Amino acid sequence: MRYNKALLNIIEAELGERWLNKKVNQAKRIGKWNYNPIPRGWYRLKKRIIEQVDESIEPLANEEKKVIKLATDLEKIRCLKNYTRGIPSKKLKDSEVEKYSYLANVAALASEAGYTVEFVLECDNKTPDLHLATEKTDFYIECKKKDKYLPKSRDSDRWKDIQEEIINLLEKKDANYSVVIIVTGDMPRNLESEVYEFLEHNIPKYEKGVFTNNNYGFSVALHKLEDSYDDFGVILPTTPGGTYGAAIGKLATDEQGRQYFKKRKRVQLYVFDAHDISGISSSFLKARSQIPKDSLGIIYVDIDVSNVARNDLSDYFEVLNTSIKTILMGCHNRRLGAIVISAEKDSGQYIYRTVRNPHSDFSIDTCIPGEMKTERSKTI
Repeated sequence: MRYNKALLNIIEAELGERWLNKKVNQAKRIGKWNYNPIPRGWYRLKKRIIEQVDESIEPLANEEKKVIKLATDLEKIRCLKNYTRGIPSKKLKDSEVEKYSYLANVAALASEAGYTVEFVLECDNKTPDLHLATEKTDFYIECKKKDKYLPKSRDSDRWKDIQEEIINLLEKKDANYSVVIIVTGDMPRNLESEVYEFLEHNIPKYEKGVFTNNNYGFSVALHKLEDSYDDFGVILPTTPGGTYGAAIGKLATDEQGRQYFKKRKRVQLYVFDAHDISGISSSFLKARSQIPKDSLGIIYVDIDVSNVARNDLSDYFEVLNTSIKTILMGCHNRRLGAIVISAEKDSGQYIYRTVRNPHSDFSIDTCIPGEMKTERSKTI
């Protein structure tokens, strides 16, 4: 990552060098840093530059990367209208730094996308964060940052009971299916009864599909299984992410003497230890009220994915996207253009995933800051 004294000067000018030194001296006095990574990163970068320590010798720490990213974003947005009111950097509390770092990143993305961007002055409790405009369109952005997610303990005995009930149901229906239950966050209280009722009504009605229950925060993926010579399906993969499963089948021999498995049944639970859809939906509903009446808007919600394995991030976002699409299908608010879900990596970089509202008055050509080209091609 690019860093130099000029970037440190931006952090010092915006947050105040006196405040930064105060935080450093406080950490030295008590022997530990608090949870705000910016003073720590600033101190390490400053020391690195003075001592001319190259990245190849000592790689950048995460807090150093966060400082570089924040300084880079602030450099892009310091000239925006109402900046000092939108990002009150010299009055920030430690608990507010992450929130405003996120807002700075969204504002920088919007500016890079070619919009005229201004921070909206607060006039009451229902004020969005940003106003974006071009010659053809204008709309508002409201940003919400979820609190840090606290990992949940898992009840493996409870899952074994659910698993046994589903296997028994498949046996009773003589239905050969793979049933994957996907849960985000804590296992819903009524998970057993809701899943059982769903399967009772939808097998064998559907042979394949993913069905989301936003009221209880889980999804069910169904897939009808055929007899197999290759995939015996007895042993299911397990990962640290929280996969539990079981599979049964009957070994048979065909007329040529080849062995195969028939009447295969699989049940699997996958748990993403991160914010559930009900919590994200709640943030979306609160943010929606911030968009002024008779105006168009986009909502950004940043979530904590620190407990999701890196290899599982794509799948987790896909589950969220599917759930949000279900919410938007029942949301006939034409003023809402999209919901953008984001997550911060350790380096201070953000991952953005966009779900557009099919009922919106937004033009399909409207550029949504942070939306990937691949996402736009899928939408179009």
